[in-house]
Amino acid sequence: VLRTNPRLAFVHPVVRAAVEGDLAPLERSRGHRRAASLLAHAGAEPERVAAHLLMAPAEGDSGVVETLRAAARDARTRGAAEGSVAYLRRAPEEPPDDAVRPELLIELGLSESLVNEPAAAEHLAQALDLLADPDQRAQVGFTLGRTLYTQARVDEAVRAFERALAELPPVDT
Repeated sequence: VLRTNPRLAFVHPVVRAAVEGDLAPLERSRGHRRAASLLAHAGAEPERVAAHLLMAPAEGDSGVVETLRAAARDARTRGAAEGSVAYLRRAPEEPPDDAVRPELLIELGLSESLVNEPAAAEHLAQALDLLADPDQRAQVGFTLGRTLYTQARVDEAVRAFERALAELPPVDT
């Protein structure tokens, strides 16, 4: 039923489907949570751990948020923006700490913008509302403006750019 080389896995997808089909949904999701925990403690790469976390219920674990963010960064680095979006969409369910939430929303918005996801602008705007630092607000505001522009929401993009400019301190000419 299982093979051990190169890592523990079912011998065939049909066998896996049969075994998983016999599990109750709650039992299956708990199994994914346990698998994620075992993989994380064994030092597995974040994407392997995150694949199980996507199938597990949220339990208010900030460590899960960090694993999902790390997996999203790895996916983006590999050019797999869709995977990055999936990991980052799961992270708010834990939920993240208040200090992490703006950064998570920025990462989610940037990943979504790579796959032309309409929600990208919404997540960047939410992050903007949570930021206090004027430099960060300006940077995210410009990113929001570019995202709105690529979504052909030109009037909203212009307003976002103007708000971002207003966040910057005056410059000594």
